Amino acid sequence: MDKQFKNYILIVVGLAVGLLLIVTLIYWLNFAQYTLSKNTDDWGQFGAYIGGVAGVFLTLLTIILLIITLYSQNRNATISQFESSFFELLRLHKEITDRICGTVDISIIYESGGNEFKGLMYFEKLSKEIHKKFDDNPDNILEQLVNPIEFKNILEDKTAMQEIIDSFYNELYHGRESELGHYFRSLYHLVKFVNDSLIGNKKRYIDLIQAYLTDAELHCTFYNGIAIYGRKHFQRLLDDYSFLENIKPKGDIFEKQFEMFYPKTFINYKNKLRPN
Repeated sequence: MDKQFKNYILIVVGLAVGLLLIVTLIYWLNFAQYTLSKNTDDWGQFGAYIGGVAGVFLTLLTIILLIITLYSQNRNATISQFESSFFELLRLHKEITDRICGTVDISIIYESGGNEFKGLMYFEKLSKEIHKKFDDNPDNILEQLVNPIEFKNILEDKTAMQEIIDSFYNELYHGRESELGHYFRSLYHLVKFVNDSLIGNKKRYIDLIQAYLTDAELHCTFYNGIAIYGRKHFQRLLDDYSFLENIKPKGDIFEKQFEMFYPKTFINYKNKLRPN
């Protein structure tokens, strides 16, 4: 029995008790001048009075309590059904993450060895590749494309920045459609499932999804939401629920992009970075 339902019961019981006290008080005010009767017939009439006047209202309160009970049971069943589907979808997404396998250009991230990675390690290397392209010189994609003056202008121009991110992400996505496409479709529909549900406190479940993702996954999701594949629907959901608020800092360009494309989340992100 949840707290809200307990409050409903207390309110109904309080109204019932209050009603009986009021009815009794009215009777006493009218007949207080008489001595207390020892006649059972008089007590029977008193009981008939109480039952006749208060009975209708008590019946109404009983019906209200019944409706509240049915509503609470239905609500609990809805939550139970939702959570069953939610955790199953979350489990399936985790399986997709564990099975994902792909290659990363290790020359870009200055590492040696094989270039094929699986599961969370794949996202870890992919995040490093993205980071090198957008924050480290001389590999910075913006510094390569424009002169210093244009570079400064792009950092303030959302449309120009969008075009560069689209171009970069299309190149990153090319050849990885089966891996990244499957992963981000699963993640999008998981978030959308919560958003479209009728339950309360949706943020709680969105935060639970976020808690299962590593920083590297959040970093890749950041750009998927901005690029053409997620911009129409996914970006708004990510920002509305501050899905990326716990992502770790990635540099000045990253923060400019964050402020441009996820303005609601950016406020929470900056607040979390401030020392207490």
